[in-house]
Amino acid sequence: MYKAEPVYLHASNIRKANAAQIKLLSEYGGLFEGDLRRAFLELLGHLDVWMEQFHHLRDKLHPGAKTEFIFERFPGTQPFPHQVKTLIEKELEKTEE
Repeated sequence: MYKAEPVYLHASNIRKANAAQIKLLSEYGGLFEGDLRRAFLELLGHLDVWMEQFHHLRDKLHPGAKTEFIFERFPGTQPFPHQVKTLIEKELEKTEE
């Protein structure tokens, strides 16, 4: 939804989902080992920077629900670790066996 209409309302919903991910990863990410644990740490790093950028832009713009709300990742910061999805799927397959 955000890509089709990059407004504050949709970005705010993403922020809420990211906050929930941060909480879960902070509480349970340490239960995992190896590549999955490293990917979770990378994801936490990415989400932390994303949240900071969100708050910075929100405080700067004081947006309404339909205000355009677009920001780019700060240079040199952790990109989204796309491998985390594959690693989670592999872990889930193990538990189904």
